[in-house]
Amino acid sequence: MFNEFAHGHRVRFERAYLIVVGSVDTHLPNGRTKRIGPGEIFGEMGLIDSRPRSATIVSAEYTVCAAYSEAELLDEIRNKPDEAIAFIRALIARLRDANEGR
Repeated sequence: MFNEFAHGHRVRFERAYLIVVGSVDTHLPNGRTKRIGPGEIFGEMGLIDSRPRSATIVSAEYTVCAAYSEAELLDEIRNKPDEAIAFIRALIARLRDANEGR
């Protein structure tokens, strides 16, 4: 399933999203904002650990995302090793950014 978001749209989290085209701004609780683009994922942490979302996401431009339910995301991780490795790399990069205050 794909979702399209117009510029300035606040994304409601019910799924994890993989950005295909465009970019979004992640507004973090500490006041920082980070722009992410094609190939990057957001919304996955809340699906995996069932905790409240940790960021507000607003599309920075027209954006198209592949949308994954919890079951679909876990299925991708379990059955597609390349996808699982890309997902792990994305989480590691996000953790490093948090550790380095970016």
